[in-house]
Amino acid sequence: MASLAGWGVVTLIERVTRRPRRAWITTGLLLTVVSLSAPLSGHGITATERLALVCMHLAVAAVLIPVFALTIRLSQRPVEDAAGNSAAALSVLGPQAARVLNPLMSRPSELIATGPVISADLIPSGVS
Repeated sequence: MASLAGWGVVTLIERVTRRPRRAWITTGLLLTVVSLSAPLSGHGITATERLALVCMHLAVAAVLIPVFALTIRLSQRPVEDAAGNSAAALSVLGPQAARVLNPLMSRPSELIATGPVISADLIPSGVS
């Protein structure tokens, strides 16, 4: 899910900014800090589980931020177009982003299950 959202953000950044690589790295780092608020504020989980969640968030960021940064095409747009496009994109995407993110941020995250994962958990029964 994070990679799909990241891809969408990168695509938008490529279209509206003069320096998309710098903008993506900054945005990715800020979103990483925001995403860490969920595991750090989670209630009903142990310190070990909290550490594991933080490590997973950091691992995803450590892969997605540099990989997407390397795939960004440099913008050929003049600075004037970027400013106008940025304002237009914000007015359209801002409410949509809020509509999607507000329900996710309305309550603390909760851990659904813990325990060891074995290969049998990942393969549906009857498939070999």
